[in-house]
Amino acid sequence: MNHQPTPSAFDVLFSDPEDTDTEVFESLIDEEIDPPGNPSPPDQTQSGRPLDNSLHADIQLMRLIYLQERMNEIDNLFQKELNHLTRWKERRQQVLQNQYDFFSRTLENWLTGSNSKSMNLPHGTIAFRKLPPHVEILDEQRLLTADEFVRIKRSVDRTAILQAYREHGLIPDGCDIIEPEPKFTIKLNPKRKEPVNVQPQNPPAAG
Repeated sequence: MNHQPTPSAFDVLFSDPEDTDTEVFESLIDEEIDPPGNPSPPDQTQSGRPLDNSLHADIQLMRLIYLQERMNEIDNLFQKELNHLTRWKERRQQVLQNQYDFFSRTLENWLTGSNSKSMNLPHGTIAFRKLPPHVEILDEQRLLTADEFVRIKRSVDRTAILQAYREHGLIPDGCDIIEPEPKFTIKLNPKRKEPVNVQPQNPPAAG
């Protein structure tokens, strides 16, 4: 006797709600199964067909939970790999930077001993370059008392404008108040349940 193979989580998630056994769906949503060679859901989930009832709407939310969890897994894996590569880059570059600094100091010492300000060589130029003066702040509070050394930046206070609009209906010249349309939001509730093993029934033993 032939038996139907156990559907994958991907197959159940993106099947038609009318053909989906909700108990099977809820058990398979916990499986850590990636869509096999399928980077996007089938076309029927992208057709924009209206939902018929709250059950179908909730199944859509379960699909979103599944997709969000998969995206989170990718983000976590990417972050781990990125951290690993960042540490590897920093270690390798630090070794090279230490060598670079050592050879730079030998050139600096040599130029100092030559009593020259610069030296042109076939593979580059070494020189002591005069730098412009810069300010080092020692007592900021004392400097703030001197108006000639204080810079004040003027900017529009959006908070004050909104407050005047809410309290008095005032819209100052030079601006307008935009009342945006309500924004659609989704708050997922990924309550994990104990997975239910869905196994195909074994065919009856031959008598």
